[in-house]
Amino acid sequence: MKDIELQLALINTQTNEEVDSILMRWCNSYETLPNLMCAYDDMDKVRWLSAIGRHWSHFDNIAKYKSELTWRFENVTREELDLMMNKEELVFYEKLPKTLEIYRGCYDFNQDGLSWSLDKEIAKGFISLNRYKQEKKIPLLVSGLASKKDVVIKLDRDEQEVIVFDVLKIKVLNTE
Repeated sequence: MKDIELQLALINTQTNEEVDSILMRWCNSYETLPNLMCAYDDMDKVRWLSAIGRHWSHFDNIAKYKSELTWRFENVTREELDLMMNKEELVFYEKLPKTLEIYRGCYDFNQDGLSWSLDKEIAKGFISLNRYKQEKKIPLLVSGLASKKDVVIKLDRDEQEVIVFDVLKIKVLNTE
């Protein structure tokens, strides 16, 4: 399927199941996010936000689209952010305090990424993953503060992942 055909198929979907079927059949982990980003202007917003939430954990190129994602989410309401979470995630979210301490295993150049964890040990584990290693770069464990009202929780990979577009304060922690 060519990109334009894929975009038209996404735009013309009527259900979340149709969106998922198209994305899973025609896109790999590097193609899903850019195709959803291209469909943003023409796709139903509820369906688009739900798809971003359902597929977030499968995107392998979030950093490449960080600026565009941040811009797209600039005026999203709390109710719209909730569309990105399933029932289990919404229940978990409701129990969180108003301010969250979050953690990220990263490098100096990507401390302000969009994916964080509520669990320090999980974040620390990302430092040692081969797929994220950077030659001649020092891995970091950073902590930050986020307002509950600005986050989305993803629990599908047991990472206690926090999607956040506005981290209030970032502090480098000792990685040892």
